[in-house]
Amino acid sequence: MKQGLLLWLVILSAQSSAIEMASYYIPGLVIDQDKGLFVKLHREIFKRLQQPADFKLLPARRVQLSFQRGELDSYFPELWENVAQPKSDYVVSDSFWYKKVILYARKDSDIRELSDVYHKTAGAVRGYSYGDDIIHDERFTILYNHNDDMNVKMLLKGRIDAIFGDNASTLNAVKNNIEGDLIYYDLNKPIAVLDVFYICHNNPEGVALCAAISDVIQQLKKEDVIVLDRTSGESEIRLP
Repeated sequence: MKQGLLLWLVILSAQSSAIEMASYYIPGLVIDQDKGLFVKLHREIFKRLQQPADFKLLPARRVQLSFQRGELDSYFPELWENVAQPKSDYVVSDSFWYKKVILYARKDSDIRELSDVYHKTAGAVRGYSYGDDIIHDERFTILYNHNDDMNVKMLLKGRIDAIFGDNASTLNAVKNNIEGDLIYYDLNKPIAVLDVFYICHNNPEGVALCAAISDVIQQLKKEDVIVLDRTSGESEIRLP
């Protein structure tokens, strides 16, 4: 066992109570307490840590609020854009996944990359993460709607010039629309790639917990169990 990981485990073992962990439902990734790709990874990480932890599934907003109140020691998955202020109160683990932001536009337009959206309007979904570089870029206007279906309809009607979306729910909305074949997208050329990680409190126990998790994530990357490509934004977790 690496000396650094051993040190973190010694610190964690000094805690008087079990580690409290949580996550929230994500189709295919976090299905319930036993199923989902991220759940399988989580169990592998803590199996290697040999560190007991209580794991529960809660609504996403409740997970975040419970963590901020100190009722949870850590949760996953999270993105830096969503970390509550002040962000200095928290630390994060190494990335174990990437979230891709994909550009969608009409095929009959000249929009094929992010710079083509400058001085135009892009649709987005409220509550979805796009990365600080995109949401704070004043060279285009972002119009937030309630869901991807609404953005797809607005794009096809010409009410917005593009959509900032993902390769799951936005793609499904495009494919489910009868005119979806009129929309351009390239899943291999994301306009942003966002790190996905565990988040912990910025105190000795939290720093030790996220550091120990990071050590295991790094080992899983070396073993090609976790395979990440930042250029394409592709992520793969190779667990049985």
